[in-house]
Amino acid sequence: MREVDGYTEVVKEQPCAEGCENCPHGPYLYRVRVRPPVEPDAEPTLRWDLMGPVMD
Repeated sequence: MREVDGYTEVVKEQPCAEGCENCPHGPYLYRVRVRPPVEPDAEPTLRWDLMGPVMD
C-alpha cells in the first residue's frame, strides 16, 4: 500500500470462481479513493479502480 495525494495504491491478488485451478490471480494494482456520501446521513464509500497487473 502506498499513499498518494488524493488516493491510495493497493496491490492485491484476486480470487475468482470456485474450482479455478489458477486462483488467486494477480497481483493487480488498484487506485482506491474515498467517495463522499451522496446523502447527508450516508457514509462515505470506497472506489476501487483497476490500474492493471503488477509486473515483476
